[in-house]
Amino acid sequence: MLTGLIGHKASLKLKPYQNVLFVHPPKPFEQLQFDSDAPPPPPTGQRLVGNVTLDLPKAREVSSLVVKLVASYTLSNPGSSSVENGILAEYQTRLSIPQHLEKGEHTFSWSLEVPQSAAAQCRCAYGRISQRLHAIAEGPNGTLKDDCHVQIVVNPADEGETLGLNERIEGFSEEIGPYRTSFSSGHVTVAGAVHYRLNLPSVAEDTQIHSVTTSIVQSYGLTSPSKPDVKRAPLSHTYRVFRLDGSTPLYHGTISESPQASEMGDTAAVSDPKQPKTVVVSKNPVPPTEHLLAFIPKGESLSISHVGRLPGDDHLRGTTQSTTETPIRISHELKVEVIFSTATSNFKRLLALNASRSLNISSCCCMLESLVLPSYEDAQAAEDVSPKKHYHGHGRVVECVCGLTLEKLLCKQCASMLKDHADAAVVGVQGSSDDVFVRNKIMSTPMSDSPSPTSSSQSDASYD
Repeated sequence: MLTGLIGHKASLKLKPYQNVLFVHPPKPFEQLQFDSDAPPPPPTGQRLVGNVTLDLPKAREVSSLVVKLVASYTLSNPGSSSVENGILAEYQTRLSIPQHLEKGEHTFSWSLEVPQSAAAQCRCAYGRISQRLHAIAEGPNGTLKDDCHVQIVVNPADEGETLGLNERIEGFSEEIGPYRTSFSSGHVTVAGAVHYRLNLPSVAEDTQIHSVTTSIVQSYGLTSPSKPDVKRAPLSHTYRVFRLDGSTPLYHGTISESPQASEMGDTAAVSDPKQPKTVVVSKNPVPPTEHLLAFIPKGESLSISHVGRLPGDDHLRGTTQSTTETPIRISHELKVEVIFSTATSNFKRLLALNASRSLNISSCCCMLESLVLPSYEDAQAAEDVSPKKHYHGHGRVVECVCGLTLEKLLCKQCASMLKDHADAAVVGVQGSSDDVFVRNKIMSTPMSDSPSPTSSSQSDASYD
């Protein structure tokens, strides 16, 4: 730390008030200039604040005191052993201090503005981005330095809001008839909970449902900061979210003309936050010996409700926003595959119904309590839901959604999701609601229901 400024006992201590800084990238429409002659608005940013302490054994001259945030990057070249390293960006502030300081401790506050378009901390198979905070004090006889890790996290939602998910895919298949599949969440993050529903209102013929599998395709785009024209799209990765089949623990609900008849079942297993049972509602429950997810007679309907969890930070990263300036861009596509057979082939030929949508996922560091003010009751119970510390690389351990158990996540942050799932066991298809999380402020960008071909590597890990 000491390189000769004011004796061997002099020290410099840097202390940021937060180790995680949330930035909100500007929306694409905010960057449009409706009047080309008008000057662009001044850039806005998020402020990182803290203090720095100089401990001097005797009075000395200090010519400057600077605090700066340095973003570094590492990019690996797919298909070769070459690696590119460098400084991505620097943001600094020079503190106004007296040139002559007396003996003792001197503490100065500092404030550093970081652009909303700044790159987030990232680590993946093709590179990483990290931030480090530095304090530098210079004097006639040398320099004192101190540094520490900080983490920039991109929060794509507006300040004080959550990133909701309410995606619905509707279509028609000649083999299975009309279908509707939906994903919802009040706050979708890496390792966050999601509510999945599949509705088949009227199948075209007798149909056996063998399995339903959802997965997330994580794709990458690499741009060299030193050679901006050099862009690469390496191999994407596919991670399974959940798979439902004949071996999945199920709660079988039955559609009835009388609502009271379907309310007689015990739904305790459905609403158990430790591991909610998957709900399958139809007029013809499948006998356990047949090892099917469901059987639907011609013209009848089926409803499936499942509460699952997205993969954690060991696999998924937050989605890169379009206005974030970063050499590593990550995008996500949510895929659903329903494997079924019909009476036409005497149930011997397996068919696949595929649908996909792009997905916008927040970082697991975007915890609900970090973004919105809790209610009085939630604040009292804060000690009960404190997540475990989670390793985020570079020796840093931070609190994030990955440290929450599914039970705590559902009970304290996704109670309405669990209630809606339990309601599916009672009301089935006819009483389903697609607007449980309409409070969403940001939606995923619609895409074609047909999955686009992509090269990807498949992970067999399941996160349901």
